[in-house]
Amino acid sequence: MIYYVYMLKSKSVKPVTYVGYTNNLRKRISLHNSGKGAKFTRGRKWTLIYKEKFKSKREAISREYYIKNNKALGYFALAMLPNLASAMAAITWHIFDNSIDLKGLVVIQAALTTIGNICLAFAACNLFRSESSQPNQ
Repeated sequence: MIYYVYMLKSKSVKPVTYVGYTNNLRKRISLHNSGKGAKFTRGRKWTLIYKEKFKSKREAISREYYIKNNKALGYFALAMLPNLASAMAAITWHIFDNSIDLKGLVVIQAALTTIGNICLAFAACNLFRSESSQPNQ
């Protein structure tokens, strides 16, 4: 039987993520969105942002545990914030038809993109070290 490890993101003002495993991904997401999933997921609407496929339940449970307990993976989420802010600056610039009055947004966008890319590089390095130090299963 095929199992999936999946990550959901809540559709809310302050989004949160949830990681779980299942052998029926569509049904499980539907349960989460109808309030019948895990207690943590109740009262929120969710969207799938990541999934991995496994041949056994044991492999899926092991991967779920690893994702939930690996702090290095969390650094990626934090590292994305400057890039998301950069995208917002770019969108604002273009919405206002590249107004000369908003040219400062271009500088802000460039700075945020640079900071975001540096943060992502550090996060990737940290994750690589973390993955390299974990024994193979």
